[in-house]
Amino acid sequence: MRHTSILHNLRRHSLQARLIRLLLAIGLVPLAIVSIISSFQTVRVVQQDTQNQLANLTTSVSDKLDRILFERYSDVQIAASTQVAVSMDPSAIADFMDRSIVLSRPFYRLMVVADLNGRVVAVNRLGPDGQLLNSQSLVGKLVVGERWFSAWQRNQTQRGDSYVDFVHVDPRVAQLYGGSGYVMGFSSGIFDDSGALVGVWLNIFDWQVAQQILQEQETLAGQQGSPSVRLSIVNKAGIILAGGEAGDILRTRYQASPTTLRAETISAGYSSYRGLDWLVMATRERDEAYRPIYLLRLQIILATLVSAVGVLLTGILTARAISRPLQTLQQAAQTVAGGNLSTDVPDGADEIGQLGAAFNHMTGELRSLYAGMEAQVVSRTADLQATLDELRDSTAMQQRLTNTINTLSIPILPLSSQVLAVPLIGNFDQKRAMLLLSRLLQSVEEAQARAVLIDVTGLEVMDAAVAQLLLKMINALRLLGCQVVLVGIRPEIAESIISLGVDVRTLITHATLQQGLFAVQAFLN
Repeated sequence: MRHTSILHNLRRHSLQARLIRLLLAIGLVPLAIVSIISSFQTVRVVQQDTQNQLANLTTSVSDKLDRILFERYSDVQIAASTQVAVSMDPSAIADFMDRSIVLSRPFYRLMVVADLNGRVVAVNRLGPDGQLLNSQSLVGKLVVGERWFSAWQRNQTQRGDSYVDFVHVDPRVAQLYGGSGYVMGFSSGIFDDSGALVGVWLNIFDWQVAQQILQEQETLAGQQGSPSVRLSIVNKAGIILAGGEAGDILRTRYQASPTTLRAETISAGYSSYRGLDWLVMATRERDEAYRPIYLLRLQIILATLVSAVGVLLTGILTARAISRPLQTLQQAAQTVAGGNLSTDVPDGADEIGQLGAAFNHMTGELRSLYAGMEAQVVSRTADLQATLDELRDSTAMQQRLTNTINTLSIPILPLSSQVLAVPLIGNFDQKRAMLLLSRLLQSVEEAQARAVLIDVTGLEVMDAAVAQLLLKMINALRLLGCQVVLVGIRPEIAESIISLGVDVRTLITHATLQQGLFAVQAFLN
């Protein structure tokens, strides 16, 4: 059933269109299949290459950072093992710190030595750039509760090792240098010649160094054609340690965007520095990574369009050679269907030529038939036009008669130059009331009348609608400065007005037209 429907739909199109579609299908379907397969394969290759590049980048950044932290891990042990440190001489230690912090810039922000009582005995007096710091206020402060000191005081860290204090905010660094104060701490015990612990040395590493490493790698990636690459360092709990916005550090949980590709590397440490198991994350926008794919797809589309044009031109030329005689006959049939019976087509000895001869014979017969019908149409049209003229004259006469009846049914009589009389007779409905209002307002304005006598003697009945219309008419006339007097109110109409709740105090009434006229004359005088 479905195949029958498909064949039926194909037959609905022209032979030329079917030939062109067949050639297009033969030429373009294989090309489209190959293009789709190539596109999917390219997506997999590009995605894998991007993942590998990001993985190599995270591995490189993690290794570089681990090596730097290994040096800091070793630095503090070397400093704590010097004779200067063992002497616990505050002045000598401070001098040593000043030289060390300048030589190792930009890694350290602060160096601190505390005795076994947890009291600070020495700090560096110079910053990494050789600037003088206001750090002497830290001397004498107690650090007993801080992790780096407690780890050595309680023998939680062995000689020959360093205690690493994770990324945190150090208020001393923030006070001395300003800014956020994000740091890492590396501490080592100070032992005398007998092996007894005499103090603890702390080097505070500037975490901004890690931030700068990430930024440098992002800049390098941008120069290499990947400006959307972003690097971050995340702890086991998923909290951002570096990368992202400055306010995200230690506060925000890392969330990967679904529009990016991502790779990560776990910090494994270096040599004796065992690392802190954080993750170095790298992401790149998919649109940027897939740009070569988009260019390839565009090239495929252009190639397909060029092929389609070539196949289309070939199909048109081939189909035209086959279907042109049939198209000529089709166009002639459409012309005849449009009313032009003078069209003829070439005939010949073949089947299509014989069909053309039959077509010409048919159009001749149609021309004869059309000529007879045209004469009949002309005759009928003349008869209809005459009937229409008669109907139009009858309608105009009826309209004039209606206007005359309306005028006579509501007479407006001038009693004097300033007084008009309006007798109301028979049934007074809404249509007559609106017509009276229009005519009466126009007559008052034209005659400059100052008084109107409305005689309701001949009014058969007055219901609520008539009473309301009559009041509206009286109010409209008063707005024009005209005195209105009602005359001829019969008892049943008066009773009807009272039952409708009309305020009769606003009405001027008289029993007869003569009395009303005397009242109007008195008003005018």
